[in-house]
Amino acid sequence: MAKISPNRMELLKLRRRTKMAQRGHKLLKDKLDELLRRFLLLIKDADVKRSSLEGSLASAFGTLLIAGGEAGTSVMTEALAGAGSKTEVEVGYKRLLNVKTPVFSVSELALSLDYSLATTPSILD
Repeated sequence: MAKISPNRMELLKLRRRTKMAQRGHKLLKDKLDELLRRFLLLIKDADVKRSSLEGSLASAFGTLLIAGGEAGTSVMTEALAGAGSKTEVEVGYKRLLNVKTPVFSVSELALSLDYSLATTPSILD
């Protein structure tokens, strides 16, 4: 342990350092609480988006099954082989409470449908 002279000046200096350490600790604790709050909001938002996406995917899969039943697998395979879309994901960074966090933005480019409307069922559109 360091040798500290037991006088009033040293006592006052130690009290100031203790108060400063307590303020710093409280500040870091508040920062952690706020970051956790924002993280939980992001989780809730992701859950809402996931449930919406799962509903849309279930609907699309059901429609695809009906169209496959009407047209047959060979026509559906041929029709959907050329169909596709491109998706781009851009990554940026944003500072939240002086913490660098990633921000993702998704952009979907035009969907190209390269199949004949005469040979495929109308439900596929």
